[in-house]
Parts: sequence; C-alpha cells; structure tokens
Amino acid sequence: MNRGRRGEEISSTSEDFTTFINLLKESKAQEQDAPNDAWVKFNLYRSAAENKEGNAALDYLAEAVTLDPLYALEYQELSKMAYEKGRPDEAFRMLTLASEAFPQDPFIKLQMVQLAHEIGEKEAALHLLNQLRNLQWSDCYYPQMSGYLVGLTSFVQSGEVSTGQAAIGDKEGEPSLALIIPDEDTSRQRVMHSN
Repeated sequence: MNRGRRGEEISSTSEDFTTFINLLKESKAQEQDAPNDAWVKFNLYRSAAENKEGNAALDYLAEAVTLDPLYALEYQELSKMAYEKGRPDEAFRMLTLASEAFPQDPFIKLQMVQLAHEIGEKEAALHLLNQLRNLQWSDCYYPQMSGYLVGLTSFVQSGEVSTGQAAIGDKEGEPSLALIIPDEDTSRQRVMHSN
C-alpha cells in the first residue's frame, strides 16, 4: 500500500515538473514572438520564481516593470513574503523597488519607514518621514496624519512613545513603530500593511 502512495507521489511530482517545463517553454516562445510585452516578461518571472531561480525571476520582473510600471505591484507582494519569512531587509529592498515605480505613493513610503526602523536604518526612516511630512494630506481623509507623522518621527529619533499616543508592544514587549497609534486616529489602519 505504501508503494502505491509513493508511486502516486512520484507520478504527481513528475506531472508537475512536466507542466512547469511546458509552461517555461511556452513563455520562452512568447518572449520570441513578443519580446517587448510586459505580460510575457511577467510570465517568465513567475516561471523562474516557481523554479526557485530568484535572481533570474527578479530580472524578468524588472523587465516587465520597465515595460509597464503596473507590474511593480508584485514588489509589494514580494515584500510581504520576505517579511513573513523573517527578512525585513529584503522586504525593504522590494518596497524600494516598488517606490521607484510609484514615487507618488506615500503609503509605500510609510511601509518603508516601518521596515527601515526595524532593520536599524534610522537615517533612511527619518529621510522618508521628512518626505512624508512635506506632503499635503487630505484633511477629509487623513485628518490626523500630520500628528501621526510627527509621532513617528519622534519615535524613530528617540525610541520612546510620545504622550498622546498609545503603543502596543512587539514580541519582546518594547514599543513597536508599526503599532504606535495616536489615540484618536483610526486612519493608520489604512496606511500600513500588516507587516
């Protein structure tokens, strides 16, 4: 009975590998037919990523982003994956790439502040916060954002929570940048992703 199951597993793995090889061949053929189509480069990225060819995958993704910046949304997904795997440095790098494609998106920069602080890049976090404080935030949608950014800046500079803010500790019980919330502000939940 165990041999039967083992045979099914091998057969399934062989079918998966064959399917992968066929998809890779198809993607390579698409690249020859349409070398300047972003979706083809993105398919090659996905194929390389599934085959654990990280550098090649990121090269294909960069090509897709060059052809169509919308594909840079994948960098945000990669950032989340890296963070979940305990790699905040790599998560920061992926958000940096996303930010290059979407320089006007302040929410990517807010996520970058969190990660920069976490990996000990205080100057980078302060630089990003300075950029964010200089933006015009909607009084309608983000009425507490100015105060929130001042509080974040204070926290990054000193590591201490300012008065008027609530903080929830991280794993070691220390205040965490991601969880510092002005008492009256609920807009923060729309700002930072779940990293």
